[in-house]
Amino acid sequence: MLDGYANLGLIGRGAFSTIYRIRCKRTGKIFALKEVKKENDPQGLGLTQMEHEFTVSQAVQHPNVRQAFELVKVRKLLRTTALLMRMEYLEGRTLEVAAVRDLPTLVMIFSQAAGGLEAMHQAGYVHADIKPNNIMIHSQRVKIFDLGQSCRVATVKERIQGTPDFIAPEQVLRLPLDQRTDVFNLGAALYWCLTGKAYPTRIKSSKAELVGTRDAKSPQELNPQVPTLLSNLVMDCCRNSPSGRPENMAVVIQKLRLCEELFRKENSPAVETAIPEIPKGPDLNEDSGQAFDDIDWMEDDDSVRE
Repeated sequence: MLDGYANLGLIGRGAFSTIYRIRCKRTGKIFALKEVKKENDPQGLGLTQMEHEFTVSQAVQHPNVRQAFELVKVRKLLRTTALLMRMEYLEGRTLEVAAVRDLPTLVMIFSQAAGGLEAMHQAGYVHADIKPNNIMIHSQRVKIFDLGQSCRVATVKERIQGTPDFIAPEQVLRLPLDQRTDVFNLGAALYWCLTGKAYPTRIKSSKAELVGTRDAKSPQELNPQVPTLLSNLVMDCCRNSPSGRPENMAVVIQKLRLCEELFRKENSPAVETAIPEIPKGPDLNEDSGQAFDDIDWMEDDDSVRE
């Protein structure tokens, strides 16, 4: 554990990591602590991912992006045996768990998530794994997290990485990734929230096999409560070609705000102007999702202190 912090207990475990709730003995402030041990990560994938996540978090300072404050290297005989990352503690519910069905509330949530993604893009990064389990409602504010798969804009990844139900075609085909990749991922996540069904991507999640382009019904066809403006936005975000999607998150935010205004006009004054309080629960960290499993395969199969 970190010097000067008390361990308040286990939050959860992931493929390589363990996450704890900790308290600063001096200030009493609560944080989350993510630990990856070399013994549980023989190939070093988890260690590399955590270092990258910390780098990205330091580059992106935005209220809708989870912050990481400190990365500590634990060494033995000059070798790194573990990494500890002190992070913002989030107490709330992810969209996967909260199952928000109120349309105006969903639009507000996705507008804030898009704002966090826009900040990442302005810093030169693509999140590359946005999904309901990586969007949390925390104290009536949205937080996007799990930056471990993020990359620089225009990166071509060596591996196919992502979550089958939300993965963009260019991620499957291992083409350069940019802000429009996040536009697709966000659109697919909103599609799931609006319809309860996964957008038909180029990976069949049941068998993790690559497939060709598949037709999709619009959110409005599956849920008549969805207005045309919102349904069309989702389908535009999920276009197969990046050139057919909104060019950046600013465009997405603008259209989401138009949807917010539409709901206010139709339902005023019943529509909330802020995200309602979501019942609190344990910190649902990036390693806690079960329903949407990530994939990671090859195509052929000075805040840091020692």
